[in-house]
Amino acid sequence: MSMKFTPRSNLGKWSGYFAIAFIVLVALAPILASTLYADVVTIGDGLAFEFQKRPLLILAGFGSIICGLTTFVLGLLAIFKSKDRAVLVFFSTALGLLAIIFLVGEFFSPEV
Repeated sequence: MSMKFTPRSNLGKWSGYFAIAFIVLVALAPILASTLYADVVTIGDGLAFEFQKRPLLILAGFGSIICGLTTFVLGLLAIFKSKDRAVLVFFSTALGLLAIIFLVGEFFSPEV
């Protein structure tokens, strides 16, 4: 049994799509912070105020976390339920696990 690169199941394909969206959104957040919102520097004013000042940055951050969690769940379902053993499925599941580790780290050790 040889290991394929692309997934065969729909769950595996969607896991790969969400992994690509996760990578794009994670790359987009620092670009937005350094270009579009470079002059807006506020720390500790609350999430509602931050969302009013820089909505695209907040949406990119939340979107990346949602995509990371989704790619992890879909990857696990593709591996265990659909028996999909593609490299992209394992990569996207590992990427989703990194997003979960980051999210747990943010809850237990916030920066502010």
